[in-house]
Amino acid sequence: MRFAHVCRQREDVHAQPLREPQPSRCLNDEVMALPATALLVEQGDFACSWQPAARFPSSLIEIGRLREQASARCTRARGQPFDLDMFDQHYVAPVPVEYDPTRNCGHYPPRPRGRHSPATGRRRSYTNTLFKFKPGFLERLGPALELGRSFVRPEYQGQAAPLSLLWRGIGEYLVRNAECKILFGPVSISQAYAGLSRRLMVEFLSRLRGGHELGVAGESSQPAT
Repeated sequence: MRFAHVCRQREDVHAQPLREPQPSRCLNDEVMALPATALLVEQGDFACSWQPAARFPSSLIEIGRLREQASARCTRARGQPFDLDMFDQHYVAPVPVEYDPTRNCGHYPPRPRGRHSPATGRRRSYTNTLFKFKPGFLERLGPALELGRSFVRPEYQGQAAPLSLLWRGIGEYLVRNAECKILFGPVSISQAYAGLSRRLMVEFLSRLRGGHELGVAGESSQPAT
C-alpha cells in the first residue's frame, strides 16, 4: 500500500557541508558483531543484513550521511551534514553492503507495527507526518510493516543489484515475520517531473490502485523528507 506524495524542491540558503564519513573501524566492528541470523540474503558481491537501528550508532549516522548525499542528486536534500529523523531510531533496517562491511550501498527502513492504540500508532508513524490517517486506519491494517525513506548511494544508482537486494531483504524479513501481512508507506514523486506527469501518476494511483474505503492518494503540501 503506497501513498503518493509530491515532493517540493528545497531551496535552503544556509546549506551546510556533508559530514565526514564514519571511521571504517567503527562500521566494520558493528557489522561484524551481527549474529549469523541477521543475514537476510546474499547476491554476487553483496549481502543484505538487518540491523536494529538504535544498536548501531555509527552505521546509523553513516546512513544519514549517505541519505543526504543521495538526496542532493534529486533536489530533496535538507542542506544538513546528515539526514536522520526521530523515526530512524525505531526502524529495523535491511542494509545492503559489499562484502567490505564499510560499503553501505543503500537503505530501505521498515518498521514492524503490531496492533496498537490510535494515538500511539499515529505519533510513531513517519507516513502520518505526510498524510492524515482516518480514525481506525492503523487498527484495520493489523500487523503490518511500514516502509520508511529509502535511498541508494550515488555510485550504485543505475545498478540493479543494490535495489534488488533491498527488496529481497525486505521479502526475507517478511518470511521470518509472517504475522506482517501488509506493507505500507509513502512514495515521493519529484517535482523534476512535469506537472502533467505528476498529476497523471497521482490520478492513476488514486483511481486504479487506491483503497477508497481507507483513503485515496493525493498531493501533499509538505516537502519530502
